[in-house]
Amino acid sequence: MTSNAGVLSLRYAGPTELRIVPGAEPGGLAEGISVRGALGAGGSDKKTQKTVRALLTGFLLGGLAGDEEFRAFAELGADLGDSSFVWDPNAEPEEPGLLQKLRSLA
Repeated sequence: MTSNAGVLSLRYAGPTELRIVPGAEPGGLAEGISVRGALGAGGSDKKTQKTVRALLTGFLLGGLAGDEEFRAFAELGADLGDSSFVWDPNAEPEEPGLLQKLRSLA
């Protein structure tokens, strides 16, 4: 898995948690038409987009809007069904390599 979660966690002041969406396709969040997608070599994945949008909406409603019905989406380690968390919020983040630092600037 390619992820910039370590780099982002170093820059974010609060606790962080990485969740993996089962069955998600690499690059599945991208929307629109791509050359690779047109050639059949991968592209946007509607299931990945739908699941991530639902998780993000729940997080924003519970964490920022303070909606009690969605509070669990903003809690660390909350059971959110099939989405599994793999990032330990209390662990010291790894120092990103040079390549990861360069990618985070783009």
